[in-house]
Amino acid sequence: MKVGLHIHLAHDGTPCPSSTKYSSDLFEWSDTDENIDHDDYPEGTSIPLVADSDHPATTIVDKSGVHSLSIWYCHCPGALNPDMQLFQAGLFPASFTRPKTAFTFSILDDFLLDNLKCGTSAMNYYSKIRRLTSSIFPLMDRYRELMRTARQWRQCKLYKWHGFAHKNDEPKAGDLALFCPACPQPGINLDLSTGTAIQPNDTPSWLFTRTLVMDGNFKAEHLHPVNPSDEVSLMDGLAFMVGDERYKSHLSVAQDRVQKSDCNNHHAVNQANASRQKLEATGIGGCACAWHGCFVPHSMVDFQKGERQMNMDYALSQALNYHTNGISRAITFYDINCQYNKFLKDRITSSMYLSIPIGMDIIPGIAGGMGTPHRKEVLDYQMNDSNFMKMIRITKFLCRKFKEAAQGAAESKLSFQNLNETVQPAIVILWEAEEALAQANRLEDPTAMDIYEVRLEKGKDVKRLGRHPTDIQLLTVARLRDKLQTRINSFLEMAPTYLGFAVDANELDSLVDRVHDSLDEDYSDLDDHNHNPDPVKVQQFRCRTGEKVTLLCQANDALHAIRVHLGDKAVIFRNTIWSAKSQASSTRAWTQLAKLPDHDLLKKYLPLKKEHLKASTAVADPNARGQRDTTLAWFWSINVQGDTSRNDWMTEFNWLRTKALCNRWNEEVILIKHEMQWSINFFTYKAKQWLSLMDNATSTGLTGHACYAARQCHIYQQLAAHAAESFQKMIPVI
Repeated sequence: MKVGLHIHLAHDGTPCPSSTKYSSDLFEWSDTDENIDHDDYPEGTSIPLVADSDHPATTIVDKSGVHSLSIWYCHCPGALNPDMQLFQAGLFPASFTRPKTAFTFSILDDFLLDNLKCGTSAMNYYSKIRRLTSSIFPLMDRYRELMRTARQWRQCKLYKWHGFAHKNDEPKAGDLALFCPACPQPGINLDLSTGTAIQPNDTPSWLFTRTLVMDGNFKAEHLHPVNPSDEVSLMDGLAFMVGDERYKSHLSVAQDRVQKSDCNNHHAVNQANASRQKLEATGIGGCACAWHGCFVPHSMVDFQKGERQMNMDYALSQALNYHTNGISRAITFYDINCQYNKFLKDRITSSMYLSIPIGMDIIPGIAGGMGTPHRKEVLDYQMNDSNFMKMIRITKFLCRKFKEAAQGAAESKLSFQNLNETVQPAIVILWEAEEALAQANRLEDPTAMDIYEVRLEKGKDVKRLGRHPTDIQLLTVARLRDKLQTRINSFLEMAPTYLGFAVDANELDSLVDRVHDSLDEDYSDLDDHNHNPDPVKVQQFRCRTGEKVTLLCQANDALHAIRVHLGDKAVIFRNTIWSAKSQASSTRAWTQLAKLPDHDLLKKYLPLKKEHLKASTAVADPNARGQRDTTLAWFWSINVQGDTSRNDWMTEFNWLRTKALCNRWNEEVILIKHEMQWSINFFTYKAKQWLSLMDNATSTGLTGHACYAARQCHIYQQLAAHAAESFQKMIPVI
């Protein structure tokens, strides 16, 4: 304003010929090459402020600072309204009747990106802009205008991104949100009428399954609004957060069953019983695809008193009905499924607001300063961006996963083959029958899967004791233990006669080391070129050959001892350490574990590494994380025939888990191949969708709409081409 700058809208920046209120600048334009008459300058030390009561200045907020400018609108017949003229000039007005403040498109984009990636609040961002303008003199506060305008700008961008600026259709629930391109979505990336499997006749039944993970976040708290009547929602239920009215109706009729967990002290179950009177929302919860982590549109809910079942029921119901027409199976992973899934079907049946697709089976698994509408819109925008970033990176992600799956399938297959070849065929048939029976009955009877856990039985005499043994029974067991100890002592006394050195029961490691050192001796001094060997050397060769056989047997016994002790350690960890209730009992348990001898054979048939000597955590916790990539050490497939009769539980346990590991890797290879094809189909579907919108915009003469649709179509075509090229490098035919 101080320099006499005027901004004219329309007419390419020139004054509107229909405007009668406009007066020219203080002095006429003169070229710099012409002679300058200093009398043309106004008197005073500075250019006076252009003050016009009939034409007040407009505040323009840009990334460069806050500016006060003179805006002149077009008054020609048929001219657009002032707010639309500002839009055409790249300015977003803070109000639409008499605009006094406008924000440039660039600052709105910058603020949304700053808020999305850096978590910058509107107050802090506007404080930065004010500081850029002047760090000394105060400026007019436009913080509230920025909050309101940013919400509208966010809504406009979502409408544009999802094609609703190109058509007259109103968006429905979840239409302003992206979902996972690699998950099966009938009608989008999957045609169930013909199938997209590489071999349709051999397509496994589990392939077309919606896999969901459910969880909550107690950090996203929100206070009650000061003036609820002033809260206006711009995108109620159109993105990831569910519609407010129907959700509250569900909560008003749903029964709140206060319960405590009967298996673990789960935070989510116990937090559900907490009362938080000052908070409108104690957190949020919802569903995402378990394989790729993409949030499911229209399935995120607010918590009122913690993570209650009524909240998650509504979220799950919405997730199961999102693009699942034709999918008959869903797997849900939830850290409190043991409690949540007990009466899930009863709760769904009894509610008029909950539903699941007809014929769909739900299989549970175990894992683990704004207004209210403004908060939901920010969450929608952030989750949309999260899904968008996952979408554009899905190609690289699936390629990496396929490499891992192919390698895991090859290694697990080799490991299982080596183990299976050394087991007696009759035992293999028995184990295969047990496995088939468990897989057939696992849905009706989950205890059938207990064969994949360690099954131990105590000695008959100890088993008869019960929980309250008599003194006579305890004395009998003590006598039997003394008898066993006597036999052990007798063996230790006779050991020097056969081994040539004494054996200490407490120093079995030294025995293994001496056997290992003896393997390094050189027996290659026999003269192979002597056609008349010395009888003495022949006898020495025979002795050394026999000694080598003896050492091999000793090494095999040592390897067997390693396996036995590793199994003993795993069992002690499960039965003693895992169940220790106090510090004293835990200390005694660790002491007992430390007394078991560790073996450290470095070389024999294959290098024996330190990680091979770790006790398997699968014995203590079969469902613990990080076990799907674990394969057995090489010595588990040595001399199994002799071991199965002496330590049957250990070999059966390892055989079953190794076979399960091999099957899982093979299934993952199949699944990833289909996910690759589904991703290509998804990008192709979106490209065709935008191509249709481009044709409609072209036919109606909307050039800008057509250009934007063409750009979006090109983006998805490039994503599809890049995915197809990358996947073909991984797999010859896809």
